Parts: sequence; C-alpha cells; structure tokens
Amino acid sequence: MPKSAAKDARAIGLPAEAEGNVEGWLAPSTYEFPENSTAAEQLAAMVAQTVKVLDTAGVAPKDRENVLILASLVEAEAKLDEDRPKIARVFLNRLETDGEPTYGLLQSDAAVSYGAQRRSLFPSSAELNDASNPYNTRLIPGLPPGPISNPGAASINAAANPADGPWFFFVAVNPETGETKFAATQAEHDQYVAEFQAWCNAPENKGKCSR
Repeated sequence: MPKSAAKDARAIGLPAEAEGNVEGWLAPSTYEFPENSTAAEQLAAMVAQTVKVLDTAGVAPKDRENVLILASLVEAEAKLDEDRPKIARVFLNRLETDGEPTYGLLQSDAAVSYGAQRRSLFPSSAELNDASNPYNTRLIPGLPPGPISNPGAASINAAANPADGPWFFFVAVNPETGETKFAATQAEHDQYVAEFQAWCNAPENKGKCSR
C-alpha cells in the first residue's frame, strides 16, 4: 500500500483533529475491497470505521485524538478484553494525579519502545533513560504526543468508558496467558512484580523476558 496515500488526509477522510497523522486511525478489522480499489479508498474505509466506533462510543470530535492515544496504549498493553477498561482506568488515574504514587507518569514500556522505533515488551535501559524520546512516558508526564498503535473497538470503548477503581499499577504476571494483576499501592504492586519476575526466572520461561 503506497505510503503517499496515507499522507493525503483529505482523500482518506482523516479528521482534522488527527493533524495529518494517520497513526491510530486505521481500524484493525477484516475488509473486502474490489480488485480495482485504490490504496486511498482502502485507507478511507479504515478511517471511517474508526470514526464510527468513536461516534458509537459517544466520543466528541474534540476528544477523539486523546481517546485514541489512550486506546492505543490500552491496545498495546492488554491481552485480555476484560482487562482493557481497568488498564484505561490505571492510565487515567495516573494522568489525574500529579503527586504520589506515580506523579503523572504513565510508565508505558510499549510507548517507550514505539518512540525508539522498535517493537518490544521490554525496552533497554538506554531506551528507558532516553529523555529525548517524546514517547518516553517513563520520564515525561502526561499522554504521549500521538497514538502508538491502531486500537480496535474494544480498546476504544475501554478508553471512552473506563472501569471505576483506585488502581495506579498493573503488571502481567504471566505474559503468555496475559493474566494481569492491578494494585492501588506501590507495596501491593511490588508483590505482583515479584510474581512476574518469578515467572521470568522459571527454567521453562528462560529468555522470554529478555530485552
């Protein structure tokens, strides 16, 4: 699919609030196109589907971009649909709290890796400490400057309608199954991190948690 088509915001129906950036607006789904359809027509269908999902979720146009950014983080971090609204709540609780325990930092490793231009669940130490990366939510508070993935309907709905809860932390204690545990305090989270580390250190999981 020609990259030039993605840059023609008008041709693909990209809303103004996207500011020309197609990232996050291409709804992942199964599409059927006529054999002679153009790249612009195909991208337009994907954008239209994202707009439809946002509208159905009750997202106002002025809020679309921020909802998509949040949804993209949820898409990247969640494996199970049941966890998506809770992960969205964790990020919102962090955004809405300037002080302890997280000081407005989202701390999404997926966002760090996106800014480093590679896909990884485990950024390197150098990447985690790179303050020049605008997507380094380990160091920079608030939402990243744009979506980091193209979120599906489940993640968009989670971002638009997050769960209620006091959580500030989550960790996938079993990265293979996606089992995720949520915590409201650092102490509780530390216990779950230890559980994750025990999984990583098990002989049968050797190398699965490497950076």
